[in-house]
Amino acid sequence: GEFEENLNSKFDLIFLDYRPIARRVYWLEKLENSLSVTGALVVDDVHKEHMRIPMLIKYKNKLERVVHLKSLTLDKRNRYSFFITNC
Repeated sequence: GEFEENLNSKFDLIFLDYRPIARRVYWLEKLENSLSVTGALVVDDVHKEHMRIPMLIKYKNKLERVVHLKSLTLDKRNRYSFFITNC
């Protein structure tokens, strides 16, 4: 659709809060490729194992790019986010 057509652009900041959560893993790589050189991606709801585990596997050799935002984003339902830099 129109959204995917615009992924050829480069973005400084992307917030990934796509529903259903299971589809976020699919969108992760597509959105990461749309980041500018100094861009960042905030991935919400990584408290869900089916989101967090694939992300940690994907970034296992690039963990310096992943910032755990649990201390900043944790809510009453134990939901939190990750911040992924592109550099």
